[in-house]
Amino acid sequence: MDSVKSLFMQSVDAVLPKHCLQNVLSVVDAGELRIQDRTIPLENGCFVVGFGKAVLGMACELERLLAGRIRAGILSIPVGQTEMFRSCPDMRLSHDTKIRVIEGARDNLPDELSLRAAREIREMVASLGDDDVLIVLISGGGRALLPAPTPPITLAEKAELVRNMSRAGADIW
Repeated sequence: MDSVKSLFMQSVDAVLPKHCLQNVLSVVDAGELRIQDRTIPLENGCFVVGFGKAVLGMACELERLLAGRIRAGILSIPVGQTEMFRSCPDMRLSHDTKIRVIEGARDNLPDELSLRAAREIREMVASLGDDDVLIVLISGGGRALLPAPTPPITLAEKAELVRNMSRAGADIW
């Protein structure tokens, strides 16, 4: 039984954001970001946006990796996640973070907070220039955490549709 528990813990550890990002990202040569075999200069820093259940941990690791090179960021994460991980150092942004966290999508449904996050992320991305570097972090939950209903559909109608489909047994898409 101990070997099964050990195997399980090793499996969980392998997929933690810290290990996943370290496998594909590194900072080299006085501030260049290496993503697998591509190098991107970061002399002007970078911007970060993200949405999903796992992006808080990803952003924390990215912040540590980039050591002050993040100029601004916005994350859309599930309600209560910041508090849930308060005691876990790998899941806490630095005290002087440039990344703003917006918690929304209570009960895994799009809401006003997640809509605000979506709008702010869209505004940030639209304001970037051709030479700006944007890192996008994505994990599960985007349907609720980054809603952008197209008029004439309202946020309330979208939330009701999602709620009804979930009650009917539809998979999360």
